[in-house]
Amino acid sequence: MFSIQGHRGSRGTLPENTIASFQAAVEGGADTIEMDLLITQDGRVVIHHNHLFNPLLCTTWEGDPLQDIRLISEVSYKEIAQLDCGRKPNPHFPEQRACPQTSIPTLQDVLEWAKGHHVRLNLELKVDPFHPELTLPPAAFAEKVWDLVKKTENIYFSSFHFGVLEEIRKKAPKVPLGLVFNQNSLDLFTQDWIPFILATARRLRATIVSPEYSLLTEDNVRLFHAEGLQVIPWTVNTPTHWQSLIQMGVHGIITDYPAALVQFRQQRALLKKL
Repeated sequence: MFSIQGHRGSRGTLPENTIASFQAAVEGGADTIEMDLLITQDGRVVIHHNHLFNPLLCTTWEGDPLQDIRLISEVSYKEIAQLDCGRKPNPHFPEQRACPQTSIPTLQDVLEWAKGHHVRLNLELKVDPFHPELTLPPAAFAEKVWDLVKKTENIYFSSFHFGVLEEIRKKAPKVPLGLVFNQNSLDLFTQDWIPFILATARRLRATIVSPEYSLLTEDNVRLFHAEGLQVIPWTVNTPTHWQSLIQMGVHGIITDYPAALVQFRQQRALLKKL
């Protein structure tokens, strides 16, 4: 099955990492929702991409600009709940609609929402391999998340930080893991990246690789296939790139426009029948 993953929901059309964005992605035909997990000072797991409050995307609940830019890990959930992260459309996505009075959801909020939908959750654990000090140590981070989801089905974990995936693997021997990487993160480890990723996937028993799409070629996709790995690149937003990656044989695509990708694949299927 080809997986269409909504990147932070349907970021191209609604504010990212919000329940409204996740709902739009599902309604558009996405089978999986990719989202970012961070942990507050008081141990709540929240859905947000940036380790710092993002003044480009969030305001106070009354709509005023943020004055105090702080780390998510240094503030309580009560303080985070006072932010409105739906009022300001992202200027990089001209089709995005505002969704005022939208708070940063907790992972528990998302799990409750997901009960009413047949959708898989790609839970990206936001531990920065360059700056791991911005959040909890990997073992503590993994424990906080796993305690919430250990009875949940239809999930998998992904991360740029392979250490936190290793900690998750200790707790969850059978839950799928995905390695996320781009050229910058690979440079932190090695210049000979294909053998490194293959060895890491074997060690962690990961079944998915999610590279930045520009890293992929037909040859390295074949190498991943030979290892039994699913290839699901990010973040791919144009029909030209969708077509190229599908021809390479990827198993899915992470996109800011899941509904558009669904339509693209449907049109492609119709053309094949003509």
